[in-house]
Amino acid sequence: GTPRQLTSGAFNHGGRLQWTPDGKSIVFAANRQDEWIYDPVEAELWSVDVATAEATQLTDRNGPDFAPAISPDGSKIAYLGFDDEGMGNHSVQVYVMDRRSGEIDVLARDLDREVDDVHWAGGSSRLYIVYDDHGNKVIDALSLSGRHERVANDVGGVTLGRPYSSGGFSTSSNGTIAYSAGRSNRPADVGVASRSRQARRITDLNGDLLDRKSLGNAEELRWKSSADGLEVQGWIVKPPGFDASKKYPLILEIHGGPFATYGPHFSAEVQLFAAAGYVVLYTNPRGSTSYGADFANEIHHNYPGQDYDDLMSGIDAVLELGYVDENNLFLTGGSGGGVLTAWIVGKTDRFSAAVVAKPVINWI
Repeated sequence: GTPRQLTSGAFNHGGRLQWTPDGKSIVFAANRQDEWIYDPVEAELWSVDVATAEATQLTDRNGPDFAPAISPDGSKIAYLGFDDEGMGNHSVQVYVMDRRSGEIDVLARDLDREVDDVHWAGGSSRLYIVYDDHGNKVIDALSLSGRHERVANDVGGVTLGRPYSSGGFSTSSNGTIAYSAGRSNRPADVGVASRSRQARRITDLNGDLLDRKSLGNAEELRWKSSADGLEVQGWIVKPPGFDASKKYPLILEIHGGPFATYGPHFSAEVQLFAAAGYVVLYTNPRGSTSYGADFANEIHHNYPGQDYDDLMSGIDAVLELGYVDENNLFLTGGSGGGVLTAWIVGKTDRFSAAVVAKPVINWI
């Protein structure tokens, strides 16, 4: 049949579209304010009548509401959002709206994480949410009372270049989820899990290639920042055939964002560096997500700043392990990591060379 346009006007209508079970309406997120272009964070939930194309606003606050998910019985809308307090980073909350009364409940207020997505868990009494936690992307089952329990803790493996957190999931009608199951030495496979069944991988998509290769595993390392004692998390990937009695060159690789997170995920670039004989250190200095809003906002109006100290303390922590040559240190990062790379080479000469990749330098 011929497609028919339902919305109009100089607005962006983006994100996930959700049909109501009766097929009469579609729920979506949009900023339909007159000066929407000057407020890119803002969004509200809207419903458009398929027959009449009449749009009805469902939420109204200073802050984005997005990612609607309508319950199978049609009575509720789960969605994500936060109150915009003008900070660099906000914890994304899970909300449930009663479609008849308009009453809204906030679930899992204590989570203090940026929830990426929400879906109903097969029925209308429970949800699944996915979010980053200390560098790992995880899936929790979430009750309407706000109680959450872990279903899978190895989501990832979709962003192949560098070890960014990535991946997602879908839910079947019986509450089983399929998700991108990652690990530090493989791109994502398909995993399945449910509240009653332990998560497991059901594919080995790259085994025919990577079983023949020697790849490095990401090893976690934590240290205290010299700036103020704040704990920082990072990961080390060692060269194939690693020998702890030798001294290796080291590459520090810094993530962009800066509100983003690295984790123990597959990275073609990190594996390439390790295969070339380098120990690779990548970290989540202050400003990174997955540790709560306070940790991320340590760089609010202060960037670059003490994140420099976090990174230098990470280098010191690796040197204490005894297998890195302190006279053979290298440095790189992209985007926000490019900013920090440029900042670092202006503050210390401990690195032999640096690559400043696609930096955000001209702030004006």
